[in-house]
Amino acid sequence: MSFITVISSKGGSGKSTIVMGLGLWASKLRPNQNVLLIDGDLVVNTIQFKMCRKPKATLADVLRGISPLEDALHQCDLVNPDTGEAIYPNLGILPAAKRRRGQKQRESFLPPMHGGRYASVMQIARQLDDMKDELQKIFSLVFVDTPATRGMEHMFLAGLGDGIIYVIDPTDESIEATLTTASDLERMLGAQTIGVVINRLSSKHKKQEWVKKASEIGPVLGVVPKDDLVDDTFARNIPVVAENENCPASQALKEITLRLLETKIKPSEKIAPRLESIFWGLAESLIKSNKNQEVSERPGFLGRRAKAHRV
Repeated sequence: MSFITVISSKGGSGKSTIVMGLGLWASKLRPNQNVLLIDGDLVVNTIQFKMCRKPKATLADVLRGISPLEDALHQCDLVNPDTGEAIYPNLGILPAAKRRRGQKQRESFLPPMHGGRYASVMQIARQLDDMKDELQKIFSLVFVDTPATRGMEHMFLAGLGDGIIYVIDPTDESIEATLTTASDLERMLGAQTIGVVINRLSSKHKKQEWVKKASEIGPVLGVVPKDDLVDDTFARNIPVVAENENCPASQALKEITLRLLETKIKPSEKIAPRLESIFWGLAESLIKSNKNQEVSERPGFLGRRAKAHRV
C-alpha cells in the first residue's frame, strides 16, 4: 500500500490533471483494489469540482471532530450517462475542504491552532498519522494532490506521502524551482522522490534534452505530450482520461501509471516524529542565537516563539 504525494513548484502546470489521470488509470488497471484521491489543492479544488461535486463531509470536518472519516470518503461521481452506473466504482475521493465556485476566500483543511503552534501542529500530525493508518486498511493506493503555494498545508500533505512525484513544465525555471523544492522537502521531512513527470511537451521541444534535464530531480516516470483535448475536457469539467482513453495524453498517463504500479515504494515514517524533529531543530538554532536564554521544556518554548518562526 502506498501514499503518493504529487507536487508542482508553480501553479498552472497541469498537476491536478496528472493526479486525476493516475487515479483513474490505477482504478481501472486494478479493478479489484480500492484507489483514493485526496484533493488537497484548495486553491482550485479541481478534483472536487470534476469528480466529487457535492461532498457531505471533508478532511477539514474530520480534523475538527465534526465528522468521522468514513463520512468524508466519497465514491467518484463520474457515471455512465446511459446507465447511470459508476464508471470507476473502486475510486474514492477525499475532499480537503468544501469550496463553492465564486468563493473568494478558500477554507483551510487545518483546524484553528490553539495553545501554541507546537502543540497544535503535533496534534494535527498525530491525527493525520491515525487517518493514514485507517486509510491503509481500505485503499491499496492513495494519490494526494497539493497546492502550489508553500505553507503548513503543503508541509502536512508532503509528509503524508510515502514518496513524491514532481510535475514540471519543459522550462528551465520549472526545473530549477523543483530542484529547490525537492531538496527542501528531503532535508526537512526526509521525503523520497519517486520520480518526475514532464507535462505538456510540445513538438517544438526536444524530448531527450528535457528528459536529461528533468533527471537531475529524479527518475523520469514519463512525458505527457501537449494535447488540445486536455484543455477542452478541463473546461467541461471532465478528466481527459474519462473522456477519451486513447488520446495521446491519456495513453501517456496510462504508461506512467503502469510504471508506478511496478515501483516498490518504501513506507515513510509517521508525520509526527518528523515534524517534531523540525521543531527541535528550530529550538536548537534559537538556543544558539540566544545563548543567555534558558529553555527547560520543548513544547512551551516553541509555543512562545512560534509566531516569529513559522515552519
